[in-house]
Amino acid sequence: MMVTLTAAVACCVVVSLGNLAPAQATARRAPAADPPGTVRVTPATGSTLFDTVGVVAGSSRDAVLTVSQTTDGNGPGLPYRHLFARSSSGSTTDLGQRPLSSQEFSLVDGSLTTPEGGTQQVDWWDVTAGTHGSVTTPAGQEYLSSAPGGLLVRDGDRLLQRSTTTGGVTDLGTPFPGSTRFLAVAGGSGVVLTDADPAQPHATLYRSFTGSGFRTLPGTGTRDLSCTSLTGGFAGCSDIGSGAAVLVPLDGTRQPTTGAGVGVLVDSAIAGSTLLWQSGDQRLHSMTYGDSTVHDAATALGIGVTGAYGVALVPDASNTQVLRVTSAQTAPTVLLPAVRSPVTTTSVSLSPGRLVDNDDRQVGAASPTSTFDTAVATSSRPPTVGATTLLHAGSYFLDAQGSGTTTVYVKPGARFTEDRVVRTPHGSRTIAGTAEPEDNSRPDSSVSGNRFVYLSAPAGTREPAAYLYDATTGRTTLEQRTLDVSMTPPVLFGDYLAMMRSDGTVWRRNVVTGAIVQLSRPVSELDYGQLFIYGDMVGWNIETGADEDVDNPTVTETYAYRNAKTLAPTHGLSQAISQLSSAGPVLSSKGRVLYDYTDTGYSLLTWAGTQVPLLPEAAYQSSPQVEGTTMAWGDRNGVLKVAPVPAPILPAPPRFLGDPLAPAALHNAGAAGWRTYAPFSAPLTSCSADIGQGSAVVRTLACDPAHMRVGVADVAWDGTFGGHRARAGDYRYHLRVRGSGGASLNGSGDPGPPARTIQVGRPTRMAIIPEPSTIRRGARATVRGRLVTSFGSPHGSRRVVFYRRAGSSWRVAGVASTARGGSARLSVAPRTTTAYRAVFAGSFLDRASTSRSVFVHVR
Repeated sequence: MMVTLTAAVACCVVVSLGNLAPAQATARRAPAADPPGTVRVTPATGSTLFDTVGVVAGSSRDAVLTVSQTTDGNGPGLPYRHLFARSSSGSTTDLGQRPLSSQEFSLVDGSLTTPEGGTQQVDWWDVTAGTHGSVTTPAGQEYLSSAPGGLLVRDGDRLLQRSTTTGGVTDLGTPFPGSTRFLAVAGGSGVVLTDADPAQPHATLYRSFTGSGFRTLPGTGTRDLSCTSLTGGFAGCSDIGSGAAVLVPLDGTRQPTTGAGVGVLVDSAIAGSTLLWQSGDQRLHSMTYGDSTVHDAATALGIGVTGAYGVALVPDASNTQVLRVTSAQTAPTVLLPAVRSPVTTTSVSLSPGRLVDNDDRQVGAASPTSTFDTAVATSSRPPTVGATTLLHAGSYFLDAQGSGTTTVYVKPGARFTEDRVVRTPHGSRTIAGTAEPEDNSRPDSSVSGNRFVYLSAPAGTREPAAYLYDATTGRTTLEQRTLDVSMTPPVLFGDYLAMMRSDGTVWRRNVVTGAIVQLSRPVSELDYGQLFIYGDMVGWNIETGADEDVDNPTVTETYAYRNAKTLAPTHGLSQAISQLSSAGPVLSSKGRVLYDYTDTGYSLLTWAGTQVPLLPEAAYQSSPQVEGTTMAWGDRNGVLKVAPVPAPILPAPPRFLGDPLAPAALHNAGAAGWRTYAPFSAPLTSCSADIGQGSAVVRTLACDPAHMRVGVADVAWDGTFGGHRARAGDYRYHLRVRGSGGASLNGSGDPGPPARTIQVGRPTRMAIIPEPSTIRRGARATVRGRLVTSFGSPHGSRRVVFYRRAGSSWRVAGVASTARGGSARLSVAPRTTTAYRAVFAGSFLDRASTSRSVFVHVR
């Protein structure tokens, strides 16, 4: 979504200014302070996400610019604008964000004001001092524009000047007695007023702030003028009847200069005695006092021109940079080539030791909106942030998730579809054509350990089904058949999948054994459902009933969770669940909060029953994610932050999350190449693996400390004991894992780390035979063999080189590839008795091997 910005035109928004409330030195709804120990993750600036630069206000020494953005991902895609002040000295000040509904901005000598549409509030900034706040006015009065140190308002037929910093009000007098419809535009020295009452004589007045009384400007009493700029000795106006630009001297002795009608004057700026303005055709024109000829100052500009530094400032045609234009220029110069708002994070996924997020920081020449993986100490108080790795760069709103060493992110697919990329230490796989539910506030996929569950619509259908991809085996299985797009997608934790059926019942299914247990009863008229899972706990939010009748709503909301292992009674909640974590459910009365919406904030209900406040009432891009003692969230500016959970949390023991990424066999003991990545649900404080046969442990291996931080037991073995190769046979490896919450649990939540078997074999072998073994001179024979492992498994598609002995050396006789059953053959026609052998590279991780030699006899 691209948003076009326009500069403010003098206009009337009804506010009040009678008994003025004291000026507030802070914004009306300032974000609450960050919790103690908060660490910022994303950089301060660098955003390029749908940036649209616009000039919204200007004066002789400052210009106020906006960078418009649109959020998406976890947010609802609402647009907003970020304000920057650029001074004549070249410095830039960040003024913060405004909702895009704020359309009117006026800047006079460092005083910036904008009214809140439909309210009695005017927000103000002192650009020079760096302060900001708001004034609330009673009904019956009207905001007109900024003025030095404050703003101008109309109180009936009186003109008032309001100081925003002191709260004082100056009565400037009655410019048009009896008229209540006059307009005003201020400059550094005074104010120009025009009478908009059709029953009154048309007149344009000028009043100096340091003088007294109003004086009528010559040549203005016979037509309606709308003035939009005031600098030095001139006012820039537009003839409402003809649309012509009018340059009006303020000294009271000279007549205005009126240009030939070239479009309607939209916005204007004054440079010396030259008026520059933008007409309705988006072309910039200029006219010098005393010469009514209109000239093109520049063409193909963006919308919105304003006066600053005595020149015109305007966005370029692409709305990505600000141009500086004077009347003498044939081409504009770039004033601000790269205005950037802060980086905006659109989604967050916190898992042990790492934070995966999507934001729009610029990555060299790569497209913005990228997926990043940041090291975070999630088991420490306060958390620390380490190195950041770019996972994917692309101009798309991404949805990234991480678990252990596995990451899943979205990238654009073919023909407006979405693909998911699953990355593990062993490589990546792209799953094409994934789907999403109609209600995009619900997650359409989840990742746990080395498994990933997602929605995809089968060919020829519109309704998606739930599939599970296992990166360990590479297999994809159908877990829940065709779902209505409004139904709830299943969610995954380890071996368990939480599902909701169309009757509103909640189930947990073991994806390994297929065992399933029902956790809730059916409901009537299911309207909405959302699922959460962590360990044995399954939570849900359900809305039932019809809500078409606004006056008599029948919607019933249910928030609850249950232990699926013990089947203890359902724990009902009074608030919606945002997620389940190792610490407990994250609660919010309304869920995610953005921009001008309010909420009671977020809290954590620990499994012990204590409710811990996390984030107070404020506006957020994403709700907090909790992992152990750490939480992560995106604030209202899209800035990604982490902080300790503000209360002691009893840590949960690490829980095994499913099949480890590991070869089932080591065919050639002594060759470095067997390694396992076993994922757990929490960072590991100690980790090792015992290797043995039967009850005997013959070797203990330490885990990689770098992967322990992200909850992964990473162990490598070269297949040797005491420097000697292990004999062929079945060996057992047993992981011994602990975290800050104690010893690890297995996949079913019971004590005991997982144990797996490794098949250790001898090198791949191939025995060859000649058929026949004796031939006559000139006849042909076939040398054939079968390539197998020590376990008898055939190896197809392997290259086999056959050699023949010639004197004292071996020379290539031919090359063959093994068929699916492992067989390979070579046709030969020796002239004398000759020895043959086969040389081959074995299976994965094997060393090259050579067969025994055989003879083809020639008689």
